[in-house]
Amino acid sequence: MSNFVSIRLKKVIYSGESVGRDISLGISLLDKNINLNTRLQRGQERNYNKTLFQGIVGVENKLPIGFSVIERDLIKDDEGYTSGTLTLSSNTTESKFDVPVSEFRVVGRKIKTAFFTFVIESTVTNSIRYTSDVWPKGWLMVRDEGSGERILIPQFLKLELMKIKDGRDHFKILEGKFKGKIMSVRKKSKTHSYLLDNIYHEQAAELIFKQEEKLLIVKGLGTYSNIAMKTSNLIPFGTYDLELPWEIHPIARRYSGYAMTWFRIGNEGDRFLHTGSVSLGCITVKDTEKWTEIYNFLIRRRKDNSSVGTIRIE
Repeated sequence: MSNFVSIRLKKVIYSGESVGRDISLGISLLDKNINLNTRLQRGQERNYNKTLFQGIVGVENKLPIGFSVIERDLIKDDEGYTSGTLTLSSNTTESKFDVPVSEFRVVGRKIKTAFFTFVIESTVTNSIRYTSDVWPKGWLMVRDEGSGERILIPQFLKLELMKIKDGRDHFKILEGKFKGKIMSVRKKSKTHSYLLDNIYHEQAAELIFKQEEKLLIVKGLGTYSNIAMKTSNLIPFGTYDLELPWEIHPIARRYSGYAMTWFRIGNEGDRFLHTGSVSLGCITVKDTEKWTEIYNFLIRRRKDNSSVGTIRIE
């Protein structure tokens, strides 16, 4: 399982003796070199809260990291270097690295030594995320990073967060119609995302539809009787997968709630479980309030990466 890691330069502390104040800071991490120029005096500290890295890291829990400090002088720069290991854990941790910098005024004679302490904050979380419920109800608008196309994906779809860049979360879709595709979505704010990390899928749903009685039984939820089914176009008896929603159905926009989200019966064709007032061959829950109840139950369920469960037609 990969982890999503966020590493920040929290602050830099200048201690020891004074070697000057025109400071150039350098950090090397994961093939990246970050350079910062600042004016800092002995006894001061500078808050940065600067992101050094955000992205996927494998099972490794230690990363090499290097630091450099150069104090700019007209005659000779004062320099210091340090390397170390950043240890990652399953939460937010703070690490400190000291870089000594010595100032020489006479050849071969050390005059002063300063210390620059880099305070690094690392946060490690599971890379798995899920889509939130935005607009229209039950769907989230994202961008296909391959084609640039705008696409709606359903609520609670399982994703892997890859990186955060330019105010957007970039992720791979792990299930459903767009499985394997790289998408992105703008962040809700600097600190908040439309992707959730506290959602867990539940076991597969089991439904039974009794055609003659027009009864829909959702095991663990209830029995629903206000169902439309076209008697001249009945679904053959048998057990079918109930697929993850894979496209929005704008024909149902006149209904409230989650009416535009339909679950296809089987892996092909145009038979669906949905809400509405009539049926052309689908199983139609006529009470839209009851449909919201059924939707909320089904959308968290998984049989596999393409289905929320099964429905048996009797």
